[in-house]
Amino acid sequence: MATQLYSFASGPLPTGVTTIPVTAITGYTQSLSCLVTQAAGANAILWANPATQVTIALQVSYDGGTTWVDGGSSFHQGSVGAKIATATQFGGIYGYSAVPTHFQGTITIANGPITLAGSISVT
Repeated sequence: MATQLYSFASGPLPTGVTTIPVTAITGYTQSLSCLVTQAAGANAILWANPATQVTIALQVSYDGGTTWVDGGSSFHQGSVGAKIATATQFGGIYGYSAVPTHFQGTITIANGPITLAGSISVT
């Protein structure tokens, strides 16, 4: 069963980098996934500008946040009026010998703003 640990707002994100803060992962983690969805309501259309790009990158730590390794990333670019697929997921599957203790990341917007929503969950 997935446990949501972090969500990002469905409001417009400006051009630049938004930080996904360091977040502790409690219990055994077999996988970490990021679900990006179209925002609901009047702001559901995401790409008013086809040059807008969204990159979400995660890092995981196995030692309490001292060192970090790649935890997966996702890149999106659309056309005018396009929407991100309802369930765009990415992330990592971790072995039984090493269990991540924390994650962090960034949401980078080029040629924004853009409206989207999402969450990060563990199983």
